[in-house]
Amino acid sequence: MFIPISPITTFTQVLSSQGSTHLRLFGGSNAWLYASGRAALLAGLRLLPRGGPCRIWIPAYLCRSLLPPIEACGFKALLYDITDQLQPQFEAITPEAGDAVLVVHYFGIAQGMEPVRAFCKARGLFLIEDCAHALPDPSSSIHVGSYGDLAFFSLRKQLPVPDGGVLMVNSSVIGQPSSDHQLLTATPVALRAILTMVAHRIAFQCGWNILPLKDRLRPVVGSAEPPDPLNDDHGPSSMTRHLLSCLDWESLIQKKKENYRSLLAILAGIPGVDLPIASPPEGSVPQVFPIWVSDPASVSQRLRARGIDAFSWPGTELLPNIDLTLYRGTATWHRRNLCLPIHQNLAPRHIEWMARCVQETIGRHDGCQANPVTNRDL
Repeated sequence: MFIPISPITTFTQVLSSQGSTHLRLFGGSNAWLYASGRAALLAGLRLLPRGGPCRIWIPAYLCRSLLPPIEACGFKALLYDITDQLQPQFEAITPEAGDAVLVVHYFGIAQGMEPVRAFCKARGLFLIEDCAHALPDPSSSIHVGSYGDLAFFSLRKQLPVPDGGVLMVNSSVIGQPSSDHQLLTATPVALRAILTMVAHRIAFQCGWNILPLKDRLRPVVGSAEPPDPLNDDHGPSSMTRHLLSCLDWESLIQKKKENYRSLLAILAGIPGVDLPIASPPEGSVPQVFPIWVSDPASVSQRLRARGIDAFSWPGTELLPNIDLTLYRGTATWHRRNLCLPIHQNLAPRHIEWMARCVQETIGRHDGCQANPVTNRDL
């Protein structure tokens, strides 16, 4: 059995004819496509007016890959903490007019943005929504990405595409980015991602656990992220543009939410598993299912040996040189978080099998008894 963390491209999607516009879900006229989420953030930061110290307040619970675009624009990053429900904690920060505040919709869980927007408006701050894990939900009245002066998305985190990012500009006081990106058939990063997607598709259909091989190759092939967003002055690959135009957005979003609810119902009450986000707020499109366990590294290793692509975010990519004793919420999530797949390709049998594997793994880790799971249970 193999259950990847990311959604899988179907051959039907690859071969289908073009459908609706690829930016329909993001509002269209105020959205621009880029090679990656980081490239979209870089373009957005360059649009912000400068009038004093260039400072941006970011959560301590963040991946270090966001630092290059921030530093490239001359911003000084200052930190704030989050709550156990991933909400920003602004009580201890001292922003000044003209500063920017970046708020993250972690794992596709929509944050309550009205209080954040009011906080920023009262102090003359620019609000940036980090929607790298998120998608707007067209069935909801709350759309992530529509509250900030700027918002950016990383498409491959939620969708079966090899690359791509989106920048949304929602403020009239901010200019518009250039749209004359060089169009490429596929970058080296996109080609590698496409090959990975093909391998995932075959392994998923055949039930082959390729995670041990991927883990051994990771130090050699590296990350799927472009190494330098400053060089991403082009749009996404033509494959991404094609796939975006023919995806059934409403169906895949509803399936993600259904899988989240199904996994929640099965895991609730299992000893050793805490559910920090038991009820995702309105407007959420879950990317993964976050759980808290006492030893996520060990649990992840055992689940990956079973073919479940579980991982801790951001893992070793947490921001450098952070004193976690100053950021209690960040420390808790960093110490306990484990992410499970819930994407739209998973059927009920995958969700049930994964939940039983989690129960067995946690039971063995904590010295409890659990019923063994085999492929004959599928």
